[in-house]
Amino acid sequence: MQPVTRSGELFTQPTANTMGGMRTFGRALQWMALVILPLAMVLELTGGLGRRFGVSDMVLMLGYGVISFVLGRMLEGLAGRQS
Repeated sequence: MQPVTRSGELFTQPTANTMGGMRTFGRALQWMALVILPLAMVLELTGGLGRRFGVSDMVLMLGYGVISFVLGRMLEGLAGRQS
């Protein structure tokens, strides 16, 4: 990163390597979300959650999956716009 001075403050501009890493991390979050959501459904249907009523666990995994996907998409979009 190269330091840039504006109005007496010190800022750093991200390099292409940093943006590539952020894009990769965003993609990884999206893939993780795409794996978590069907996994939650399969665990619920097969009783693999270990409880008789595991719907709350499935909804919790759904929430994590959606948040992970949206955060990954935002990071990927930010990295693509910066480079």
